[in-house]
Amino acid sequence: MAQKKYRNRLQLKITVYFILLAILIINSVGWFLYYRAKHYFDVELGKKLVGISQSGADFMDAELLTYLKPGDEEGTFYQSLLHTLNILKNDFHVTRIYVIDNYFKVLVDTRPNSAIGSIIPHLQSNLVELNMALDGKAVYSILYRGYNGNLYKSAFFPVENRAGKVVAIACVDASPGFLQVIDKIRGSILFINLISFVFAILLAIFLARSIVNPIKRLVNAALRVSRGDFSRSVELSTKNEIGFLGQVFNDMQKNIKINEEKLRKLMQLAEAEAASIKNYNDYILQSIANGILTLDLDGNITVLNPEAARILRLNSSKSVGKNCQAVFTADHPLYPFLKQSHKKIPKSDFMEKSLNFGDSPITVGIQISPLLDSEQHVIGSNWVFTDLTELRKLQEKIKAKERMAYLGELSAAVAHEIRNPLNSIELYIGLMKRQLSSKPEQIQAIDKIQQEIQALNSIVTDFLIFARPPQLNYQSVILSDLLQETLMLAENEIRQKNIHVQMNFSENTIILKGDYNQLKQALLNLILNAVQSMQPGGVLSIKASHVQGKERPVRVRIQVTDTGKGIPEKNIEKIFEPFYSTRNQGTGLGLSIVHNIIRAHSGTIFVESEADKGTTVTFELPKEMEK
Repeated sequence: MAQKKYRNRLQLKITVYFILLAILIINSVGWFLYYRAKHYFDVELGKKLVGISQSGADFMDAELLTYLKPGDEEGTFYQSLLHTLNILKNDFHVTRIYVIDNYFKVLVDTRPNSAIGSIIPHLQSNLVELNMALDGKAVYSILYRGYNGNLYKSAFFPVENRAGKVVAIACVDASPGFLQVIDKIRGSILFINLISFVFAILLAIFLARSIVNPIKRLVNAALRVSRGDFSRSVELSTKNEIGFLGQVFNDMQKNIKINEEKLRKLMQLAEAEAASIKNYNDYILQSIANGILTLDLDGNITVLNPEAARILRLNSSKSVGKNCQAVFTADHPLYPFLKQSHKKIPKSDFMEKSLNFGDSPITVGIQISPLLDSEQHVIGSNWVFTDLTELRKLQEKIKAKERMAYLGELSAAVAHEIRNPLNSIELYIGLMKRQLSSKPEQIQAIDKIQQEIQALNSIVTDFLIFARPPQLNYQSVILSDLLQETLMLAENEIRQKNIHVQMNFSENTIILKGDYNQLKQALLNLILNAVQSMQPGGVLSIKASHVQGKERPVRVRIQVTDTGKGIPEKNIEKIFEPFYSTRNQGTGLGLSIVHNIIRAHSGTIFVESEADKGTTVTFELPKEMEK
């Protein structure tokens, strides 16, 4: 009876402890993630709303706001401002955008039928934030629950006049629907905790039995031995400490022969384990994403994993065991650095180098550290190589996208503000032309004014084309037809400079999916840029071919090459930036528009140029529309 009570008590303790530990871990992790996610979404939404309210404030004329009074709802300024706020509201999917005066009364409100001077009831709960906005600070409220039970959040941004005085407050209300997911997550966490509790109970019972049952066998065997019964050994299937205890118990009943057999088996097991560890280390070297090169003190290569062989353009099987100076020939881009560094006692250091193998340069991070033996003596050096090429390209793309996004917003705002007065000027010029029809000398002057207005309007159009994301109308495009039509549009410029055009297609008919007009615009910009960069008698070469990638579908590659003066290397990264131009004429948006069109087609574009020899612009487009 005492044995049964001891056994049950041990099993019960193990079960309870395991369940409590599992519940503690699961609940702690679940609720920690829940509150962190809720706090993060709260702060990020507040920042976003402040940014939207600031955007609304930037569109407002603070001086004119002070003149709004009840009854001006149908006025031009009120309607224009309301239209702008509605655009912001729709673009950012917020519930409401409105402007209030210093007495917290409505000046402009996107909510229908909201009159000037009306009072918004829920602002009474945000008086602290509103007073901070009157002090010139951009603030957002804490989450609050509306009358409909949904969560809401508001942001307030001060609208200042030219003297720096706050004359109004731009307000944004939003219902963070995605925060409702947090409530669902909380319910999911409770459900998961319940399921985990059930599984924890089952697993604890199984674990307790797997521990207690072998102990029961050991206790019964001990009782048999105490009675002098050595005929049976303890049979335990477990391989943990209890299994080891049973093995020791059985060893007391075995003879020397059995002990010798055991030693032989242990030796085989140790050898297998050593071989397994060696194979495991080999698997790590084969699979690791970094290149590993190990040299001894004489400069002999002892380790060269596949990634290092790929980065350094070496053959692993032919390089291991040889001296590094025999493997890295003088024309290898790493040779000068390796020759200088491998004989020195290495210190832990990291550097970044560009390796040019002729086809394309790659950026490599190199970490050098000493190789130590068990007594901390230096026996060689470890070289860890990391291919940073794609990372650097991605960083450059991100920077370029950030610049393009900012300049796009700026261009759209400037172009919009310029086009409105231009249209008015052109309208009044037309009226003046009809009124002065009897005075030819004045009509001629007016015609010149109209031409300049049209030229300026064309520049504004370029701004808008650049600022607005291209809306693509996909269709099957025969590349030869597209190029012929584009060359016809540029025929006048080509003929004036006597440019020779060469076309080279890998196939007679190359067809891809894309927007015909947008691609034509991109090609026309590239061809005109090439023609303008060349002296009379230059050669314009256009090549087209299919490209098959390893991990992507077939793409169409188009190359436009000129024999112009080329682009300085320091300026190549800038040519796709808006407003950048090396010519006195033009807006500097041509190549930016080309970049936007190619990117909208999920394509890539890059430039190669050599001074006084010419420039090649290469872009690749998916043959089929990518989803």
